[in-house]
Amino acid sequence: MKRRLPALLLAVLMVFSLFTVSASAAEFAPRTTEPESGNDYYYSSKNTYLNLMVYGSGSSEWYAYGRAYEILGAAPNFSGKGYKWVDAGYETGKTPELGAIAHFEVNNFPLSAVDLMAVVEKIDDDGVWYSYYNNRTFQYTKGVSSGTLKNYIYILPEETAPEAPEAPDASVVSFSYADETISYNDGVYEAFIEGAGTDAVADGGSIAAILDDASGYRYLTVRVKANTDTGAPAGDKTAIGFPRPAAPSALSATGTSTDSAADGTISGVPPAMEYRGQNSGFW
Repeated sequence: MKRRLPALLLAVLMVFSLFTVSASAAEFAPRTTEPESGNDYYYSSKNTYLNLMVYGSGSSEWYAYGRAYEILGAAPNFSGKGYKWVDAGYETGKTPELGAIAHFEVNNFPLSAVDLMAVVEKIDDDGVWYSYYNNRTFQYTKGVSSGTLKNYIYILPEETAPEAPEAPDASVVSFSYADETISYNDGVYEAFIEGAGTDAVADGGSIAAILDDASGYRYLTVRVKANTDTGAPAGDKTAIGFPRPAAPSALSATGTSTDSAADGTISGVPPAMEYRGQNSGFW
């Protein structure tokens, strides 16, 4: 959801306050019961509404102010009657978000419509769940009875989606035919060897069995993509080809060593060659 920004002047006034707040929607913990009597966010001088004549303890403003303080871990920029909070410098809108302060007009018969400030605690398939005080009584309900929503005040900073890592290329994977291993940063990428199933190969793991199965291929193809477990957006896999080492040149037949018949060893043959025993000798 794209929020609408408040007036520039109000945003400037809020810069210091907003940047000192470290809470986020990811850390949000809902409140479903009334605050205990020793909770400083509600029952101490932290709550500037506690001892007010009309909007004091038990009012919806008193509760919503304390709940906002509890969510943010810092004093919210609210003062005065609840309907004025829309001008406190926070972003506002009509879409519910966790931790948002909801301004309702409620028909409390026999009184005329009054302002009620509630807090969004949960959003599920059934609807939006709020905590609030009404008629000096704590409430945790789906929706607000007889309430007409005026707006939501978003006190938590908007969550930003993780950025995708740079497009992978050959430099993100180290591949060794000699050691039969593959290494890469699996905190950022996932690597898949073509023809070896759909599971990612482990960073630093042995791929000897995979190489044996693909012994007839001149190239081994590794496909690399972003590791979505980190929250990064999914992306296409990039194919990276690793050519097999060239066969040694200038091969020539060699005779057996002087002690080969005794203990089966071979000497004097370049290590890059493949040795196979035949009746006619070694090649």
